[in-house]
Amino acid sequence: MSDFAARQQVEQKGFAIVPQLYTPAEIAALLACIESAPAASANFRRSKDVFAIRNLLGEIPSLWPLLDTPNLRELRSQLFPGGCHLTKAIYFDKPAESNWLVAWHQDLMINVDHRADFAGYGPWTAKAGWVAVQPPVSVLENTVTIRLHLDDCDATNGALKVVPGSHRHGVVPAKPLLAKQQRPSAAPCQPVALC
Repeated sequence: MSDFAARQQVEQKGFAIVPQLYTPAEIAALLACIESAPAASANFRRSKDVFAIRNLLGEIPSLWPLLDTPNLRELRSQLFPGGCHLTKAIYFDKPAESNWLVAWHQDLMINVDHRADFAGYGPWTAKAGWVAVQPPVSVLENTVTIRLHLDDCDATNGALKVVPGSHRHGVVPAKPLLAKQQRPSAAPCQPVALC
């Protein structure tokens, strides 16, 4: 898929699937870097059910050069000609024998350095020492989640499900979002989904 096609899909559907953004060797390097990181921080959560890391790039700064490939830079420049910046990076590894329900939701919170009272920003929350806030719709309309799958993923084993076009409706309260789930499209998020 061309970067232009990805941009068109994001604008029209609210998501795009970009296969092969990373090569198998790049994915192996990403996984090796994550697995070799010391897991002493409270931002690491490891159990038989999940391995999660909040503030991923803060915890593993050596990961950024591996993520920031020419392909990702090109995709970012096509999607955000005026530039962009990262507001949050989280890692999840969910073993096949583990399962949990993630309720239908919109990703509405962004991480910030500190709390500051600005009109339209709120509610506020703090998790693991990080401050997050729901920004105004004007900010959310320029926010994209990039979800990288580092292993095979399809509609049968954990693919992200999206409601196409829901990005055009602003912030949708939970009940109407639940009603829209009758029409979800399971995006077989192979390596990368943009939402």
